[in-house]
Amino acid sequence: MSLKSAWSAWERWWFGPTDPRRMALLRIGWALLALWCYVPMFSELDWMLTDAGTYSVQARLDNWSPARWNLYANPLWQVGSLEGVQLIFGTGLLMVALAGAGVFTRVTFPLAWLIILSAANRNPVWSDGSDAILRVFGFYMLFMPLGRSWSFDAWLRVRRGKADPGLPSKWALRLFQLQAAVLYVKTGLIKVMQERWQSGEAVWHALSAQVYWRFQMEDVLATRAMEWFSIAATYGTLVFELGWPLIFFRRLRWPMIIGGLGLHLGIWVFLNLGGFSEAILWCYLAFVVPAAWRVGDTGDAPER
Repeated sequence: MSLKSAWSAWERWWFGPTDPRRMALLRIGWALLALWCYVPMFSELDWMLTDAGTYSVQARLDNWSPARWNLYANPLWQVGSLEGVQLIFGTGLLMVALAGAGVFTRVTFPLAWLIILSAANRNPVWSDGSDAILRVFGFYMLFMPLGRSWSFDAWLRVRRGKADPGLPSKWALRLFQLQAAVLYVKTGLIKVMQERWQSGEAVWHALSAQVYWRFQMEDVLATRAMEWFSIAATYGTLVFELGWPLIFFRRLRWPMIIGGLGLHLGIWVFLNLGGFSEAILWCYLAFVVPAAWRVGDTGDAPER
């Protein structure tokens, strides 16, 4: 392969066209997950985000940094009352719903993401893994044309007789995918340095943490089969996470996705870790390319 053809393949991999339905699928999944995670929190805003809660406005300002900027407590204004907090948070939920439906997506999605980010920056105590995934991966979605398909925006464009803008570039989708790879590989590297993972005991210790049990597991953990399963699951998790970049090769994509489904559904069955499993499996949508959606991916050499 010549240098010119290699460069051309690299450009296609990063900037080639892709089907906008891939980004629409991410948008809808993001909105559904966000509503599922944040609607129940509306009844807990008094202790989460008000001045009388676990983290006062003054405490936030005393530990202020630009990286912790938020709409609730910042050097320019402070919102400490329950009514004010409910107004901001409720507006965020409305923006999430509108973004999910694709209503004026270029405005509603950034506002939804900003309000979600603000809540975590205002009081990080209540933030968990699922919330972090929605915020981090939502950042890359800010650069995607999320309303191009399956949206009110698309319907309105057709209604007004505007020309089809064509297939979008995949560069923001690539960043999304690479972030997923970084997440898995970094997590795998951290684990492989720990003694419990090296000895094959990590999954056993995780399953033994009763605070996370979905059901009583004393009898299950006492079996010889569960002991061997825990060892296999420990080493299997390390291999899977460190090998996640293999998903970029088309022939290995579905085996990796199926492996991830097994891993995270297994975690979900045994342990209650909030919405982490659901959130990470949502990220897999970025790698799903049905045959009918490959119109813009025919030159995607690294994925063949």
